[in-house]
Amino acid sequence: MINIITGTVRNMVHLAEMDNKWMQKKEGISKKKLAEMEPEARQVIQYKEDMEKIREGNQMSSIDVKMKAGADLTPEEIAYLKKHNPEAYKEYLEVKQESEAYEKKLKECKTKEETERLKLNKMGNFMAEAKSIANNPNIPKQKKLKLMEKLLKKVMGVEEKQKKFNLTTHYQNLPTEEEIRKREKETIQKGQEEKISPDRQKEQESREIHNIKEDITKEFTDTLLELHAASEKILEEVKKELMSFRVN
Repeated sequence: MINIITGTVRNMVHLAEMDNKWMQKKEGISKKKLAEMEPEARQVIQYKEDMEKIREGNQMSSIDVKMKAGADLTPEEIAYLKKHNPEAYKEYLEVKQESEAYEKKLKECKTKEETERLKLNKMGNFMAEAKSIANNPNIPKQKKLKLMEKLLKKVMGVEEKQKKFNLTTHYQNLPTEEEIRKREKETIQKGQEEKISPDRQKEQESREIHNIKEDITKEFTDTLLELHAASEKILEEVKKELMSFRVN
C-alpha cells in the first residue's frame, strides 16, 4: 500500500516538474535546452504547443465564419483578431463601417417601400463594383479574389442589417405608400362633409384631382411586394456573382 502511494506521489511530482518545464519553455526556453530534455518531457511540450495551435486555428475559423455571414463579432473576438490578424481586423472594421452606414440610412426611411428601394440601390452598387473588379485587367487574379471576398462580406453585412431592421418595431410602424394615399383620401372626404369657404373648397378640389391622377398612375408604380421581390432578386444575383468568382 505504501509503495502504491509512493508511486502515485512520485508520478504527481514528475508531472508537476514537466508542467514547470513547459512554463519555462513559454517564457523563452532555448531550443538547445529543449533538446537536452528527456523524450517524455519534449512530447508533453510538443503536445501542448499543438493543442494551442489547434485552439488558435479554431478561434480564427470561427471568426472567419461569422465575418463571411455578416455577423458582428464579440469584443473578445475583435481583440483576438486585432492581436493575431491585423489585416483581417482592418477589413472587419471596413465591413462593419459599411453595414452601420447602411443601417443609419434604413432608420431615416419614411416608408417600407423606401427601405426596399434603398436595398435595391445598394445591391445595384455592389453588383457594379463586382463587375468593375472582375473586368479590370490591371488587377491580379489573387488580388481580385481578395477584393471579391471582402465585397461579399459587405453584401452579407448589409443583408444582415436589413433582416434585423425588418424585425424591429421601427420598421413595423413605418407606413406603406398605399396607406399614406388612403389617409390623404380620407382627409379630403372628411373635409368635403364640412362647411368650408369657396377658397378652401377650391383647394380641396385641386388636391382631389391630384389624388385621382395618382390613382391613374398607381398601376405603373412599384408596390411593396414588387420592390421586395426585385431587391431580393438582385441580392441573390450579387451573391452568385461573387461566389462564382471565388470558385473559379
